[in-house]
Order: sequence, then C-alpha cells, then structure tokens
Amino acid sequence: MNYREFRIGFLPVMADLYNRLVPELREKLGDFTQQLKLDLQNETLEFITAPVSCTENEIRTACEKLERQQVDLLVLGMVSYTPSGQILPALLATKLPLIVWPAQPMLELFPEKYDFNVVLMNHGMHGAQDLANMLRRKGRAHGMLHGHHKQNELPKELFEWARAGKLLQSMRLCNPCFIGGHFEDMLDLQLENEKFIAELDVVPKEIDIEQFIQVAKNKLQQQIKDKMCDYRERYIIDASLSGSLLAKAARHELALRELLEQYDSTAVGINFMSLCNNTEIADALHLAACSLMADGIGYAGEGDWVTAMLLRGMFSAGYIASFSEQFSVGYKDNRLVLRHWGEGNPQLARSKPLLKASTFSDQQKADFVVMDFEFRPGLVTLINLNTTVEGNGQIVSIPGSTEETHLPAVDGPRAVFKPMAADVRELLDCYAAAGGSHHMVLVVGDCTDMLKKTAKLTGWSYLNLEQACREQATI
Repeated sequence: MNYREFRIGFLPVMADLYNRLVPELREKLGDFTQQLKLDLQNETLEFITAPVSCTENEIRTACEKLERQQVDLLVLGMVSYTPSGQILPALLATKLPLIVWPAQPMLELFPEKYDFNVVLMNHGMHGAQDLANMLRRKGRAHGMLHGHHKQNELPKELFEWARAGKLLQSMRLCNPCFIGGHFEDMLDLQLENEKFIAELDVVPKEIDIEQFIQVAKNKLQQQIKDKMCDYRERYIIDASLSGSLLAKAARHELALRELLEQYDSTAVGINFMSLCNNTEIADALHLAACSLMADGIGYAGEGDWVTAMLLRGMFSAGYIASFSEQFSVGYKDNRLVLRHWGEGNPQLARSKPLLKASTFSDQQKADFVVMDFEFRPGLVTLINLNTTVEGNGQIVSIPGSTEETHLPAVDGPRAVFKPMAADVRELLDCYAAAGGSHHMVLVVGDCTDMLKKTAKLTGWSYLNLEQACREQATI
C-alpha cells in the first residue's frame, strides 16, 4: 500500500456566456490549468485535470469521469466567472469531497494594467461566492481555498485538503466488517443508524462466526507454519508461549484475512467476548488485530467498526496510528494512561514487541496470544469519532505527547500520555460534555489542520479539546 499517493481531480469552469462571447478564452484557461498541474503535481500529489467546462452537462460529465478515476478530492477551479446554476446540479449529485478554489494567474494587482483581458482571466472570486452561498443553502458540505499557486502556503494547504479527502474516500470505500457483534451493553460504540453513517453511504457487513470457523479449519499446515515463521522474525516470542497457541493465532489471522479479502474490506471491529466464549474459536484475535493494523487495515475492539473505519482513513491519509483507549488518570500529575489488553499497532512500538500468552475465563477458558509493547514517546493526537444528538458526525481531538515513562507492571500496548491541556480534570469534563466515546485512534504527530478540513468536507463538527480548555479558562 502506498501511503503517500493523493489524487486531486481539478475541474476548471467558465461561464457559457463567456464561451459564446470570447471563444478563445476557453483555450487560454486550458493552458492555465495545465500550468497549475505542472506547478502543483509532485511525488505525493497527482493532479488530474478535466477539460475546461461551461455547461451544466459538460460539468456533470467531467465530475462523473473524475469519480471513475477514483480521485480523493474534487477541486472546483473557478478559473473565470461561472454562475452557480451551471455548476450546482453536478456538485449536488457527486459524493466526492469538494473544495472550491477561485484560481487565477494574477498574483499581484497592478492597477495600470488591469484591463478587460486581465478581468476575464482573474475574476472567479465572485462566482465562487455565488457558488459557496448556494452550496451552504443546499446543505452540501465543502471547503474553500483562497490563494495563488505561486505562494508557498497554497501547496501545503492543498496537500492537507487532499489528505482529508483521502481519509474520507478511504472510509467510504473500506467496506467495514465486524465479527462477534458488539460488546454487550456497551452502547456508546453502536452507531449504525446515525445520519452521518448514512451520508457516508457505508453499510457494515457482519462476518458469521460459523463461516469464520469453517475458513479457519481449511487453512493448510504450510500456510500456518509460514505465518508462524513471520511472527518469529518480526517479534520476540515469550518462553512460556507454546507452539500450539502460536499456531492457533496464525490459523485465525489467516482466516480473518481471507474473509476480509472476500468482502473487499479494509476495516474490522472484533468483539473478543463472543469469540473467547465460542468453544471452537477461544481466541480474542488480538495478534491478528495487531498484524492487520501494521498492514494499514483499520481495527477496533468490541465490534466497533466505526473507529476501525476512522483508523483505516488515517492510515490512508499517510499517518502512523493505532487503536487505543484512555484507561486511567493521574490527577496530581496531569497525565493519562493509554492502553488496551493485547492489541495495538506494532509500528508505534518503542522496541521489538513481545508475544505472550493470555487467558480469558468467562463462560469458558480461552487461551490466546497478545502483543506486549510500549508506544514510543513523542507528539501524538488522540482522535474520537462519534455522533451529535442530531446524528451528525463529530470529531474530538486531544493533542499531547506520549512520555518516556515506563509502565513495567502491566502488559499490552500502552503509554503514559501528557495532554497539552493544562488541567486534566477540565479536559475530561470537556470530553464528557462533548459526548466523546471511549474508543480512540492514537495518531503520531499533529493532525489538527487535516481534521478541521475533514469536518468542513463533511459538515461534521470538530472540537480540539486543548483549545476548548484554553477558551474555557478565559471565561
């Protein structure tokens, strides 16, 4: 998987009236579009250009072609004036993430040279205002981009828009699955009927446990041996971990991968309770979850396919990330413990992970493999995707750092987290007031700008809790 490839579809538009009055203008705007491509395309950004389009039919045809080309972001280039009525029907019909950019050749205004020819090439701005007004009135989420392509800030801004578009398209196309249902009575994770899920046009697929059992039984011994060799190369094997337990983990990972491939899925929620209590599985699939995350496949526990979908999106947007939870709080030292039982992305491990045996005894005893490591220290962002009262999407982020501090007395993927917010009590109050659910995506680095853009492309709300706490402190 290539984490660094982003595809922008650039659709330049002009008024059909201008095409009739100044027929040579379309060619000039086409040349300008090609110059934009030369200046903005690079090793991380593919710039796919549509023809300069004038009529409603031309614009709709161009949008449909860009959809087939699977672009991550539609950039509506107002390279000259175009009235909203020509453009709006196509933009309401497409599900591509959208930004509007009044792109123009003029970087600096020279009043003495501002003649009619300059006007024709440099007045998409008021058409963009017309269009943005109508998009808002019609409830079509979108972003705005203002600036000149020769300014240093614009390519960086465009790249972040492309990342946000990639995240959303990856979520839409991940075909999320879940196995074992949801954790009993854990209601904050069960988001199947919310408005924002329907708008994403995502329908999760439940993997039947009996189907999983049958696929696992059909795994060949050589496949299992090869997978075990892979484990031994990648990880440290605890001396107490038996070969038979490692073989069971290998068999189950192979089965899960086969089913995800069958459903063309790149995100999965796994409920360990159901699987551990099944006599023929007796495995939480924690090692499988770790391996999937290392390969860019989204995962979350307790059957939470929504957080798994978000994690997949972050991977596609080029971030290193992992599933995790806030587990405990140190009020005096203003810190949190991040951890989960035995699943995390080993790409974030500060040293080579250890594979250990674990046990869960509920309706029966289940022995299985977990991964043990500490997240490496550094700047990180915790992200939660949940819903508002009205069913709209809501992104909540908590910036901070994972510390050098060790947690030697517990197992599993873990870290001490120091939030940027000055008071952890106020931070947790704000998180609860916002309705944040308890599953998080732990992302390496600062992704604040990209999250803001994601919210604009979707119409979701976005809340940065460090900023919210600072604002609260001034009241």
